[in-house]
Amino acid sequence: FHLLKPLAAYILVVLGALLIAVLGYGTWIGLEPLLSRVRQADYTGRWVQGLSTLPMLRAFPLLGVGFGAYGDIYPRYQPLALAPGKVAYAHAHDDLLQLAVELGAVGAVLIVWMGWRVGRDLLGAHLLGRAACPVGGGEHEGAQRRDPFSVGLGVGASGSVLVLLVHSAFDFAARIPANGILAAAC
Repeated sequence: FHLLKPLAAYILVVLGALLIAVLGYGTWIGLEPLLSRVRQADYTGRWVQGLSTLPMLRAFPLLGVGFGAYGDIYPRYQPLALAPGKVAYAHAHDDLLQLAVELGAVGAVLIVWMGWRVGRDLLGAHLLGRAACPVGGGEHEGAQRRDPFSVGLGVGASGSVLVLLVHSAFDFAARIPANGILAAAC
């Protein structure tokens, strides 16, 4: 933990510099296209789709509808506000909700358990230095990383995974191959 204080100060300085650079480029190029998109965006359709997807969880609670079957089942639940028959929704705008609908309770529990195990092992090895990391080729003390960048890499990878999870809760970002590769790398 003695390395975390100087690292935290360094991270804040780097984040501050990046924020200043982004704001500088934004004002130089112009923020109006971004602001106009945010001002005029209509997110009610996404909200209605999410709310109308929830009954699918009650209809298929244990095993879900199956991978890739969301687009086949959703028209039965699509409300009039989303123009059924005219507009087809192959995916939910919430990757996490769609994953729960497609896998059901059994699959969702398995995914959460798997994420917990991987996260516990990786965070313990790279941030806390107490779990065994099999990359080092040993067990216990021999498997712990001694790389000075290990904590920084762990914080960066953890932050990236957290951002990808939050993004997946509001959009279908996980369907983009580059985001999947990024999440796997992190």
